Amino acid sequence: MKTVSLLVGFFLLAGGQAWAAENSLSLLLLDGDSYLVHQAIGGLELPPDFAVRAFTLKEVNENPDMAAFIKDSRTLLVDVMDDKLSQYVLDQELLEGRRVFALRGSKDDQGLAAKGFVFDEGLAEYFQNLSVGNIQNMIRSALKLPAEPVAKKPDDGLYHPEAPGLFSDADWSI
Repeated sequence: MKTVSLLVGFFLLAGGQAWAAENSLSLLLLDGDSYLVHQAIGGLELPPDFAVRAFTLKEVNENPDMAAFIKDSRTLLVDVMDDKLSQYVLDQELLEGRRVFALRGSKDDQGLAAKGFVFDEGLAEYFQNLSVGNIQNMIRSALKLPAEPVAKKPDDGLYHPEAPGLFSDADWSI
């Protein structure tokens, strides 16, 4: 009887992990974007069965647990502007069995698309307008959860750390 209980417990645990992996997402990104993305993930509210983590290539190469999370993820968001990140996905054979989205353009968008990377304009637009809210909504959208539209930033503007936003025209006062 103990053997049956142990086997049932094992299968429930294994099944629970496989089920959780279906709702897991990994972001592979450049060092320069990691702070903002980690802020977004830290404040992200998702159903309890969803898991999201972000990694730089250096982190993945140094920590096998991070690489294992990526392999278990069913959705990957990859900044293919750095060909080392797209090459990592190819080398680790991560295109099979999961959705892999390119967040920006690369030197060879057509070649990556032919290999299985998905260039989704909606997800890319969130990433082009980097903010905590846009990253959170990009993640929700990639996980097929309700998401707010992209909060677009002006193309040009002046930034001040104490201002509530960018000064996008000359009609402002301090």
